[in-house]
Amino acid sequence: MYPCTVSELTEHLDGRRHAWGSLHPFEAGAAPDQRQIERVVTESGRVVPGSLFVALRGRNRHGVEFAEEAAVRGAVAILTDQLPTRSVAPESAAAGPPLILVPHALTGLQQLAVRNRNHSAASVIGITGSVGKTTTRQMIYCVLSQQRSSLQSPANFNNEIGLPLALLDLSEQHRYAVLELGAGRPGDIRFLCRLARPDWAVVTRVAPCHLESFGSLQAIRLTKQELVEEIPASGCVFLCADQPEVAGMSRATSAQVEYFGLQAEGVGRCQMVSFEQGRSRIRCGTDEFVYEGGRQLLLCAAAAVTVGRRAGLSAGQIAAGLQQFRPDRGRGRLLRAGDWQILDETYNCSPESAVACLKSLSEWNAVRRILVLGDMLELGESERELHCDVAATLVDSAVDLAIFCGRLSSICVTAAAASGYAGDRLHAVADNQQLQCLLSELLQPGDLICLKGSRGLQLEQTVNWLLRQAAERGGQVIP
Repeated sequence: MYPCTVSELTEHLDGRRHAWGSLHPFEAGAAPDQRQIERVVTESGRVVPGSLFVALRGRNRHGVEFAEEAAVRGAVAILTDQLPTRSVAPESAAAGPPLILVPHALTGLQQLAVRNRNHSAASVIGITGSVGKTTTRQMIYCVLSQQRSSLQSPANFNNEIGLPLALLDLSEQHRYAVLELGAGRPGDIRFLCRLARPDWAVVTRVAPCHLESFGSLQAIRLTKQELVEEIPASGCVFLCADQPEVAGMSRATSAQVEYFGLQAEGVGRCQMVSFEQGRSRIRCGTDEFVYEGGRQLLLCAAAAVTVGRRAGLSAGQIAAGLQQFRPDRGRGRLLRAGDWQILDETYNCSPESAVACLKSLSEWNAVRRILVLGDMLELGESERELHCDVAATLVDSAVDLAIFCGRLSSICVTAAAASGYAGDRLHAVADNQQLQCLLSELLQPGDLICLKGSRGLQLEQTVNWLLRQAAERGGQVIP
């Protein structure tokens, strides 16, 4: 982050500085605290010397309860909206970090993020969409880093807490910041844009995710469009040409618009060339690029190529960036477990991403292709219909065995069988324990097992079980 002392922080937030363990603020005219804040964290376990610990209010506990741990670990100050209730020994009070009391600690964190963003000359690229945000962000980051020093959101820091923390990582060295913007309800993305002030926007796809909170696909589309609406006329908006709901967002901005996808024109037009040993070769415009992962990541790569071209990178630089990309665990990474291949798609799942994953399996070489599909959560009143629609697509797929896992597994088996998929290739299990028992009976050497489901299913437990099984049998494990 940009230089900031404890006193400057207190003044910027109009807070009251308390001595460690004191219920009374410092008197006016007290000596300024010139200790430098080097980083900002919201988890006491991540505090290192030089950190500002922001004590946020949680569902069950307040972060100020962990103030002592933060102090022991070297925090230079603690930002809080509530003073500790437990008294502190006088000898530790003198050495402990000051507490900066503000009306709302989360608002204070966001104000600090805005301050840091205002100091930065970096070009901020905001990324949103129902699917593909994280992979698109990672690919764009890998590409832009070939030219200039870049920053990307840590993990999936894409909400009212995570985005400010990402912005606070900005420093003088960065020329690009590639940030995810997530949403659970209308207005979320517009609020995040007011913090990050993105110069460019990337919208992947609109899909029925979080329908319980949004209510309709139209509400989701309008919320994603908030990012497009916030881009200044001097900026640029990158839209997926393959989906009319996204491509039509061009009418909501005065910024320049560029498209990527199978139906795009120019450098953004992409197509699959080949797939071999877990790596895809694609053509964008007249150039070819290679990335690790299957067809379901094609649009993410196309977005990265298009953004890279806009930033002035050469085809060679873009290619080098994409070659550095590796999918995260749970987001399409291929794992080797003895004689098995495991396609780990366990981080999340929506109807659209499930179908894309299912279709991509036809390109994988394996003795058998086994799909494990967990329940897709937060789909509201449409959950049964959407699950049945996905299950019905099995009939035209290259999947040899399908295992549905979760509360709706039996419904999915019925829908798949009704569509014409062979019933003896279908299985339903309730949870990971049943799934592992079934796999121990079914798996054969040379199988490819693709596991995909919403986070609530915790299918990564079965991925880890498969890795252990292979290791116990003396097989080589490459995670």
